[in-house]
Amino acid sequence: KKAEEPKEEPAEEEPEAEPVEEEKKAEEPEEEPEAEEVQEKEYLDPFESDDEENPDESDDEDILGEKVNDRKKRETLSNEEIKGIIKDFIGKYSGVQGLDKQMLKTLQNVIVDNNCNLLVMGDAKSGKTSLGIDIIKVVNKIKRNNNRRIAKISADKLVGKDLNVYFEKLVGSDLFIEHISYMDDATIDELLSAIDHDRDDRIVVVEDEKVNADKFMERNPEFCKVFINVINVRQNKIKDWVTVAQKYAQEQGYEIDEIGTLALHAKIDQLYGITLVIQRSHVEGIIDNAIRKAERGGFFKKLFGKQKEKILSEEHFS
Repeated sequence: KKAEEPKEEPAEEEPEAEPVEEEKKAEEPEEEPEAEEVQEKEYLDPFESDDEENPDESDDEDILGEKVNDRKKRETLSNEEIKGIIKDFIGKYSGVQGLDKQMLKTLQNVIVDNNCNLLVMGDAKSGKTSLGIDIIKVVNKIKRNNNRRIAKISADKLVGKDLNVYFEKLVGSDLFIEHISYMDDATIDELLSAIDHDRDDRIVVVEDEKVNADKFMERNPEFCKVFINVINVRQNKIKDWVTVAQKYAQEQGYEIDEIGTLALHAKIDQLYGITLVIQRSHVEGIIDNAIRKAERGGFFKKLFGKQKEKILSEEHFS
């Protein structure tokens, strides 16, 4: 193989955030820090030049980078439609104790009062990152901001940067900052200044583990004045999800016997090994599968004249 010619490194290379699914390589000689792509190519890299990323967008954009035609196509949702979106969203996380009230209050502040800055904290693997991203998506869905993107980057990648400049490059994108406690005092001041002077209708979500976030807020009172929306995600234990599963089974007309409850414990414990974040839908899926097995068995009981008992036992969770 022919040896590659050594490339001349730029005088000052900016750090890059790691992409979530697909790594993107900058073509420019000097690299800007890249935001992570949240889902495939649904969210483009907002740290790159808008001219390169959107070559077809030109004359029809206003000062905030929004196409005039796209803005005209927006239709305001009815109150019933908004209630339905919020109900479905909160229902997705309803298995986590105390989270629904926090989310409802935050959505009200963001949508009604237009206070779009949010801190999400919680234990590792509590689902705080997924929740923060989902809040951005549901708010944009309600506001009909269908073309907005999400820039996701770690706080340490922003240290020493002029965030006012980066916010200008982030036009049309919301910002998700991980590990906010990694940010030093000077960069925090830069962030608050950039938010204060921001002309875009931007949602800024920051996250960290609860212990780190508590210490961070304690030493940064000015930050707390700007990020008044705070959600604390408590990680459910297995017994909490068992309670959720039992209630769901009762709603379907089934009870779970003692041996079945032990099998349910084991089944939920297996979930922790195969998924980073357990949600209500995962637990309900376990019950749905168990009910299908029980109903197949009930067919033969009915065939031989035995009354079908709506009881879920060990064999239904195997």
